Amino acid sequence: MPTALCPRVLAPKESEEPRKMRSPPGDDPSPPGEPPSPESSRRLFRRFRYQEAAGPREALHRLWALCRGWLRPERHTKEQILELLVLERFLGSLPRGVQGWVRAQEPESGDQAVAAVEALEREPGRPWQWVSGAGAARVASGRRTPAEHRGGSGAGQPHRAEPPHRPAAQALRGPGGDRRRGRPPGRSTGAAAR
Repeated sequence: MPTALCPRVLAPKESEEPRKMRSPPGDDPSPPGEPPSPESSRRLFRRFRYQEAAGPREALHRLWALCRGWLRPERHTKEQILELLVLERFLGSLPRGVQGWVRAQEPESGDQAVAAVEALEREPGRPWQWVSGAGAARVASGRRTPAEHRGGSGAGQPHRAEPPHRPAAQALRGPGGDRRRGRPPGRSTGAAAR
């Protein structure tokens, strides 16, 4: 029901004191009495689990508090908030080794993150190889390429760039069509096909 989701129900009440939240190991908690940093709030927001709260209202309240602590809507414009969301998703889409290195550079915008990745691409002797075309990367740490996993040696064969993560539905469909139901490629499953 839309009326149940009005801002005064969802937003934390100003009179309520936020509960002390435990920081996971490795997080740099803010000094006592000060609100957590935006980065700590982002991490806690992303790691939050329903089981950490006493009930649904507290869970929603804590998520709102963490999200507000991360995105700071009282200080940022809508455009700045979108920049933070896109930056976070961009960083999350990078391969782990690259992601950690770029996050350590503390980019404040998507452009800064892209510049860091491009600088890393140009740096010789890095433990990863960049694959052109699809924009995917693979870590050259002795792991085999997808072609090698399918039985080829990979030597002398062009490397086929594949995104590191494919949606589950896309992964189930392959060159042979819909593997779940044995449908040939190009065959629609909707009612219009009947």
